[in-house]
Amino acid sequence: MTSKRVDEDRERPLGAERYSKLSNAKDHAPDPSNNPILSRNARAYSGIFRTGVIQTRKPLGNFVAGSQMNLKNLLDPYSEKLMVQFEKVKRPKTRGQSATQLDIATVIDPGKREYQEDAILMDCPVGSDIGIVVVSDGMGGHAAGDIASKIVSTEVFNYWKFSGLNCLSSDAEVRECLMKAAEVANGCLREVASRYSETRGMGATLLVLVLIESRAFWLSIGDSPLYRLRDGELCQMNEDHSMAPQIDMMVKLGILDQQSAYEHPDRNTLTSVIMGGNIPKTDCPEHASHLEPGDILIAASDGLQFLSEERIQSIVAGNRSHQSEAIAGRLVKALKELDSPDQDNFAFSVIKFGG
Repeated sequence: MTSKRVDEDRERPLGAERYSKLSNAKDHAPDPSNNPILSRNARAYSGIFRTGVIQTRKPLGNFVAGSQMNLKNLLDPYSEKLMVQFEKVKRPKTRGQSATQLDIATVIDPGKREYQEDAILMDCPVGSDIGIVVVSDGMGGHAAGDIASKIVSTEVFNYWKFSGLNCLSSDAEVRECLMKAAEVANGCLREVASRYSETRGMGATLLVLVLIESRAFWLSIGDSPLYRLRDGELCQMNEDHSMAPQIDMMVKLGILDQQSAYEHPDRNTLTSVIMGGNIPKTDCPEHASHLEPGDILIAASDGLQFLSEERIQSIVAGNRSHQSEAIAGRLVKALKELDSPDQDNFAFSVIKFGG
């Protein structure tokens, strides 16, 4: 993630007993080269997957090179869900209805960074009309941003998988479940920060997208975007909790020119983020957004935004007749062709609805 700052005071972390004791790194640390996603010191991970969940089955290695302590046991609760089926998902047909079809591809790539601070989890079981995508982006320049994104994404994912199916009778219940999931993730960061001094100051964005038949629900905190392409037009559905919207407004008012706005030092300052304290802003609409056949959704970290919205729209609209995997591949190709030395980690899911 690009270097982020937070313009709020974080609450002091509370004590917790949830996590295992730290171990001595020199005695217990695993080989980081076998730990492709969760370790700060490991090689970065990348790939395009069809309908998959991306984590690792290995425990976390050394937190900081040369540290006397490690967080080997910290993420053991987050190490079991990996690489589920890569396939199209269809809801069984019922009389008088056509099948809802979701075609989903998921991407994660380190960009030009040495380690991966993005996390993405996705699950759309075969035969189900319910799916979830969770994206979290650790705060670069802050302690343990890579750990924060893994904790946030996994806690939210787990909460929905264990509780979400009991919250489907109304839009209000789904919204309440998403809000509670974010609260649980925030509490976990608070617990970890109170127990492990190395992680104090860590934080992450959160974007969770839930699909139930033709309804789309989301909760977002931070600047990870949710896009929808409909009739060839791209729009961002969720709020951007950074200073970018205010700076862009200054361009519209004639106060700044476009280049100055793009290079503004405060552009990436977050106005809301999960850090274990108060969360100033949460975007979670009261009612679902209804999807139409042909809609394409993209749930992403902000690394995708190295491409302009105009460029993203052109690529997705120009390839909307192709499968999600092809659309995802073309977006990755465009990012690689930019060859920006500052290219951030990027992670995103492309979801084609209704064929």
